[in-house]
Amino acid sequence: MDENPDAMPETGSGITGFIPADISLTAAAQQFLYQTGSWARFMSVMIFIWSAVMALSGLGTIMLSIGSRIPLGPRQFSLFPVGYTALGAFYILFAILYVAPGVFLFRYAGAIGMLRMSRSAQALEDAFRNQKSFWRYVGILTIIHIVLGAILIVFVLFFVFHAGIMHPMAGGSSGVGNVSGVSPGAIHPPVGGGYGAGIVSRARPYVVGNGVTPPMALVQPLPAYTPEARKARVEGVVLIKAVIRKDGSVDSFEVEKGLGYGLDESAINTIAQKWRFKPGTYRGEPVDVQANIEVSFKLY
Repeated sequence: MDENPDAMPETGSGITGFIPADISLTAAAQQFLYQTGSWARFMSVMIFIWSAVMALSGLGTIMLSIGSRIPLGPRQFSLFPVGYTALGAFYILFAILYVAPGVFLFRYAGAIGMLRMSRSAQALEDAFRNQKSFWRYVGILTIIHIVLGAILIVFVLFFVFHAGIMHPMAGGSSGVGNVSGVSPGAIHPPVGGGYGAGIVSRARPYVVGNGVTPPMALVQPLPAYTPEARKARVEGVVLIKAVIRKDGSVDSFEVEKGLGYGLDESAINTIAQKWRFKPGTYRGEPVDVQANIEVSFKLY
């Protein structure tokens, strides 16, 4: 039987090809192909360098996070939070993931170089195989980035929504220069419900929720650093449970999380003597409200 002249040629793998067997590359097309080999080799080297820098950065971050814990009396002070260890591991993971594209590009460049010297069909096939592997890997990485980005967006929106409900009065640093190295605190009224209708008791304050509005800070002067804390270079947050009275004063302090070195006492004294609030209300009337107060200490 005569061979059908319109039939597509068969490749060595048994898959019908889409390029006619008698096609030939022009001189310009061959030159373009060779130039892609040069750029592929350059990009592969850049990817290897970038991966090495990311891996070294990750290792350095992990080492700093682990090795920077300095004993300070009964406490330890870390220049780098534990979260930096996870960040370092994240850098190393990405460095490993980006090695493969560099390998594919490097192999592609090598196959193009071999093609230029030998004019071998096998070299051309190897080049296209590595080109296909490169783009498939990049496509998979792109899908992973999109999925992780979507998860991150959902997480951030959930966190912002959750924080907005649970801590409506959350605050932070004012951004104003501070020679004493102290940043203003944040007020976090505990969420709950009023304990009674119209009953006001100094022994049993209200909590925010069910018609009880949170107090608002009006005056928040900065607590002073103690000489001991400054010498030891202690930084961090003091968390204090207190009652904000209906006259705007604060009392009934209880340290939930302290820093020591006199900073807890400094924060309490400043809050008790100098901080003033617009009181929380219940049914339009000022009431005593229990709140958690954060005071940040930071050296500049």
